Amino acid sequence: MLDGSGVVITGGEELQEIVRAAAAAGWPVAVHAIGDRANRDALDAFAATRADWAPKGLRPRIEHAQCVHPDDQPRFAALGVTASVQFTHATSDRDVADRLWGDRAAHAYPYASLLAAGALLAGGSDAPVEALDPLAGLRAAVLRTDGDRPPWRPEQAIGLGAALASFTTGPAWLAGEEHVRGRIAPGLLADLVVLDRDPVAGLEDARVAGTMLAGEWTLTPPGSA
Repeated sequence: MLDGSGVVITGGEELQEIVRAAAAAGWPVAVHAIGDRANRDALDAFAATRADWAPKGLRPRIEHAQCVHPDDQPRFAALGVTASVQFTHATSDRDVADRLWGDRAAHAYPYASLLAAGALLAGGSDAPVEALDPLAGLRAAVLRTDGDRPPWRPEQAIGLGAALASFTTGPAWLAGEEHVRGRIAPGLLADLVVLDRDPVAGLEDARVAGTMLAGEWTLTPPGSA
């Protein structure tokens, strides 16, 4: 953390050398960063090494990005670093974040602020830490709660369209597969999820009714041939 608390595993010049070595091998780097100092250090490392990875078209990311100082939020887009986030952490960790981070929780799990600053969000679950359930991630992103509790810091909620993109087009781009998957379009793999209702009107109660992988049903919706 910027106040000097927390744990540092890799940072500074060591992290820069890892990014450079990976870039030389053609590998994009994912850095796990939770605290506001950790996220700043990771962004600093990507900034210092940008000449090594950016010309190669590599797409680095910061995993978690849980507490990001407002000064650093625009740097994701400016550098071309994706925020690979797990929306359910906000709803699972809300009490711990308020207790341990105090005022800094105001810039914790800042999904709306990152989006407003132009960052690309790639949604995930962090399973097995959290349930492997994209619908739970969508609910946490859009509703900022996972049950009957009031939304936690609802100003950081994002719209359903942005949340869906974070689980579809965002990860496809991050993996360099935007021309293969991530959208419903001619020529792309038909990886589809069918819900039992319109999520715009009933995200809280929506359930998966069918799934298709590369054009083949893996879970056939009721009433389908």
